[in-house]
Amino acid sequence: MNNNPIEIFKQRDFGEFISTPITFFIQEIKLLSKVLLIFVGPFIVLNVILVSVFHIGYDQDIFSMFTEQNYNQNSGGNLIIRLVDLFQSIMLYTSLGVYVKLYIERGKGNFDVQDIWQVLSKFYWPVLGGQFLAGIMIIVGILVLVVPGIYLGGVFSILFVVIIFEEEGVSKSISRCFEVIKGNWWTAFGTFIVMGIMFLVVSGILGLLLGLVFSVAGFSQIVSVFSGVIIGLVTIMLTAVLVLLPIFLYASFVADKENPKLMNRINDISETDDVNIFEVSGNKSDEQNMKEESTSTEENELLKKEEKPKTQDDWEKLLDEQEKKNRFEDGEDDIDRFKPKF
Repeated sequence: MNNNPIEIFKQRDFGEFISTPITFFIQEIKLLSKVLLIFVGPFIVLNVILVSVFHIGYDQDIFSMFTEQNYNQNSGGNLIIRLVDLFQSIMLYTSLGVYVKLYIERGKGNFDVQDIWQVLSKFYWPVLGGQFLAGIMIIVGILVLVVPGIYLGGVFSILFVVIIFEEEGVSKSISRCFEVIKGNWWTAFGTFIVMGIMFLVVSGILGLLLGLVFSVAGFSQIVSVFSGVIIGLVTIMLTAVLVLLPIFLYASFVADKENPKLMNRINDISETDDVNIFEVSGNKSDEQNMKEESTSTEENELLKKEEKPKTQDDWEKLLDEQEKKNRFEDGEDDIDRFKPKF
């Protein structure tokens, strides 16, 4: 597989939306796996332990841990488990968003787990607040008429990406989601459907295989917890590919509408007062040679005129006039000449 860095902000077609997250995960699997184990792994272990404590006994298998009947047996434990699920999901979203953000800013292979943690700690709580608020809006939309909730679900799928990439507050990020997703909602919805089906099929097959493997050892509390952790980690790895999808959707939609490279260039230019940065580079001797050749050409043109200058002052005056004529003949000053035109 090609290990060249993947361009994040790039216009993509439907097929690339499916393949690029998979390709990116495979290319970065070494560091990504470490990030997921360190930041998301503890939540998985805690979740499985809590499920074991509140819901299963020694005679129950791994699949019994997650049934709705078992959840309903203990409302207090159920609430704790749901909260752990929430914190786990936010950690997954934030760690992957920060990973891709550093991938863009520093380049492939130029950051480590410590760098990710420093940035992740800045965005975890804003992402949590944003996702919580978005979740409430989606639930209300579903309760009102179902369709609005589905629509908001597609819009807010990129909310965590906007918060991390654009470093805006929750309210501005929510407004920004509508702006980015406008005209692209069906593309986002379609890719999520396809990726979701792929996720269910693959995770189902892997879960069945792992369940059969662990069943050989017999069902005990220790085996159930251990198998639950392994299945949870495998599921998180698969989910990571699904979470990468909105990152590439956002990047593609923004690249299509705004072209970040162009915007960054304009911003850099606007922050620079020295217009000389737009001048054509070259060494001093070449510039002098060009100036001398230009002066020589202008003198030859003047010599062809019927009225030739008689004194040195006359020569300089005519050369100055010729220079001004060449300089302003297109209606622009030198400063305007070096302003980039897009």
